[in-house]
Amino acid sequence: MSESIYEFTEAENRVLLPLSRKMTFVAVVLMITAAVHAVTGILASNWGVLLEAGVYVLIGIWTKKAANAFRRIVDTQGNDIPNLMTAMGQLNNLFTLIQWLLVILAIAILLLFGLTFVKLEVTMPA
Repeated sequence: MSESIYEFTEAENRVLLPLSRKMTFVAVVLMITAAVHAVTGILASNWGVLLEAGVYVLIGIWTKKAANAFRRIVDTQGNDIPNLMTAMGQLNNLFTLIQWLLVILAIAILLLFGLTFVKLEVTMPA
């Protein structure tokens, strides 16, 4: 039984190659930013900055892995769909992290507003 293998066209590859390059650039900048944050966090004993560094590392790693998979689509033959699915899996990891960070941020904002409102209620004369 012969299985047909989809191969992206040259036109499609011309879209994927610059995307891969841009994603690699972003990943490298994020990793450099993570390193700077890590050093700053260690020197200042600031756990918040270290946590930021960790987030930048995760985003950088997943972006680079997705970029590599997109690049393999262009550079190789016979594995375009598996490479595409690898890239999509890495992007799924990235956007899952972003989704959770936004949920945590929303909860923190709601708590901050709630605590501010409670404090105003307590301090205002009746």
